[in-house]
Amino acid sequence: MDNQLLTDFSIQISRDPNDAVKGKILKKMGDASKEYYYITVKENIDNGVIRNDFPIGFTVDILAYMLTHFMEFLLTTDCKINKENKEQITDSFNYYIDFIEKGLRKTK
Repeated sequence: MDNQLLTDFSIQISRDPNDAVKGKILKKMGDASKEYYYITVKENIDNGVIRNDFPIGFTVDILAYMLTHFMEFLLTTDCKINKENKEQITDSFNYYIDFIEKGLRKTK
């Protein structure tokens, strides 16, 4: 499946009013990625990159949720999700990652 088809599919799912169907699809997608997130988070906790004062399950779940719902977030900002708008999407994603890493706290 090419990226545009996957993007179109993701948009369609996020806009689908049938929460039961949307929930099943998101769960299936989430289950597949959750194992990857767990391994990645564990490695980064062990390496001192990610803080270890939260339960690993919480960290994995919140990270997976935030990354999974990024597309939905973009749709609420009136961002056009297509190949021509790649720069704005990339910028928004970089802001999003920076926000996840540093939060709202002002740097000194």
